[in-house]
Amino acid sequence: MFGEIDTFSFGTKGIYIETMEETLICSVLKEHFENFLAKRPQLAMRFLTELSSMLRDRDEMLEKLALGDVRERILHLLLKLSEKFGVEDEGLVKIDLALTHQEVANMIGATREAVTVILNELMKEGMIRTGRKTISIHQRKVKACLEFGCKE
Repeated sequence: MFGEIDTFSFGTKGIYIETMEETLICSVLKEHFENFLAKRPQLAMRFLTELSSMLRDRDEMLEKLALGDVRERILHLLLKLSEKFGVEDEGLVKIDLALTHQEVANMIGATREAVTVILNELMKEGMIRTGRKTISIHQRKVKACLEFGCKE
């Protein structure tokens, strides 16, 4: 959820959003939305929970962008995407989104060439498997690598 509502936007005003699939965009007047939520406190709490989760994810990604190297940023992104959009696939978790190397690079603030090199390294290490616009990851290995470090 993004928008101009001061009550719930948590600083999303002016943020550029790009969707990766066909998307329906709805607009609701601030007053109508706030009245709607005021009459449904349980729904308002669910919105707050979801927004808090989004903030936590954004903070994690900002930390990785600021402090992590390209490899860590790729691993972190792939892990988050697999947790959100993953489907089991022969012992790995396939990210159920069509992703190009350029799109991964855009998401982590790197060049496509750097992403390609690192994805090839991760494939050799058995941490990921790639196909045409598909990436599957070994979640346990990636989590361990991010938590305890791994050799490059």
